[in-house]
Amino acid sequence: MNFTHEPGAGQITLKWTAPADPENAGFQYMRLTYTDPRDKKTYVHNLSPYSKEIVIPNTRARYGATYSFTFVPYSESDTPGTPFVLDKCSSNAAPVAIKSTERKKLNVTAANLWTNSQEQSEGPLEQLVDGVKGGNNFFHTIWSGSVPEYSYVDIDLGKEVDRLEIQSWNRVNGGGFPQKVSWYRLEKMQDENVDITQDAFYTYDHKQGSGAQFAAMFPTSYEDPAMTPVRYLRYCGNPLAPYGNWHMGELEFYEVIVNLYNPETDEEEVE
Repeated sequence: MNFTHEPGAGQITLKWTAPADPENAGFQYMRLTYTDPRDKKTYVHNLSPYSKEIVIPNTRARYGATYSFTFVPYSESDTPGTPFVLDKCSSNAAPVAIKSTERKKLNVTAANLWTNSQEQSEGPLEQLVDGVKGGNNFFHTIWSGSVPEYSYVDIDLGKEVDRLEIQSWNRVNGGGFPQKVSWYRLEKMQDENVDITQDAFYTYDHKQGSGAQFAAMFPTSYEDPAMTPVRYLRYCGNPLAPYGNWHMGELEFYEVIVNLYNPETDEEEVE
């Protein structure tokens, strides 16, 4: 019946040529047995004469070509026929899977912030991280004096992270929110080697509306590889002309932790 195997990611596909006339195949069913080297258990599958393949799940590359499968045809009277052994079968590596995820709030306080654009009459910088959401505590960039070309806030997360969630809340107010927001990586606070026009790693149209909330995660999916660790960020509102001033109610930062399960080692790993 020309039995063959195809290695897959954490699985082995067994294939064979089905009888041309399954109704007169000479056997009622075919029994497949094998012992899994991982758990030492023996597994049994009864296969129809119409079947042509079966996928064996939860296999591991680490066992090499040690998988062996025995096929035995059985007659209508349940009498076994001549067995066929397909041995020296192997699997490709089983993919690493996400076991769980968690978020840990980063302790970003006023001491972790710096701005090039503090309005003197209202909206002190410390109110950007004072924990008040949906209220009228807010940070405001300069509007009563010389408005810088770009108004931004530098943030020290306090530690390097390779997965990050950012949340923001608008001030409870009718307008004046940034139209666009760009985020930049910094080597240090007040980093002068950042090109505002070129270096943003994330830009978006800011959500408008009184008290509106926005959230973004980097990388954008748990399945994506972790990013290069970052500690210092720049939050730049309205990075494109016309520049103008803006205000923001609250920012929060979370370290995102992805706990992985590696089937090839049967161990949990923290990315």
